[in-house]
Amino acid sequence: MDEDLDQLFSLVTLDEIATAWCSYSIRPHDPTQDEDDADWWAVSLMLAREIFQRTDLYRSILLKLVEHADDTTLGNVGAGPLENYVSDNEEDLKWLERECAVNPRLRSALSGVWCADFVSAETLYRLDCAAGVRLARPRPREELPTWVIEHQEAKERLIALAGHDWWQLTDEEMTPAIKEAVAEYLRAEP
Repeated sequence: MDEDLDQLFSLVTLDEIATAWCSYSIRPHDPTQDEDDADWWAVSLMLAREIFQRTDLYRSILLKLVEHADDTTLGNVGAGPLENYVSDNEEDLKWLERECAVNPRLRSALSGVWCADFVSAETLYRLDCAAGVRLARPRPREELPTWVIEHQEAKERLIALAGHDWWQLTDEEMTPAIKEAVAEYLRAEP
């Protein structure tokens, strides 16, 4: 794939990647038809494992995305490629802190990142500081409505019994316990 990336970057600029990604992101589309979309290639690129392995390149594309995004699309950059970039990696954190200090659009995109479930408390604090706002966190369980807790518990029981792909089980694979867990899950849905 590295050779494919090199070939791609000999044909398109970072600005063209950012323009296509933002264009795809802003307009309504049918996700079942993504591969037919003229700009899907840019979204697909940002999801490719190989692009993450080229940290400097990924960072450069992030900056171009932020530059090209309108105010609406800026949130998509935060919830997509930037959220995929955020981690406990010290070098990445230092880069984000440096860039956010001078780039208000990157700060704005960072403010939309949801990462409290997969970074350390220290990293989350540093990201809060870099964004200039407190990033979103899950509500404490005790603050959730009863129906939400019941739904989460029913889903957890179903997954524990049948796995994350429970909905793909055939009738023959559905044990009485799984059938009851499915029924409980469906009853708990809002």
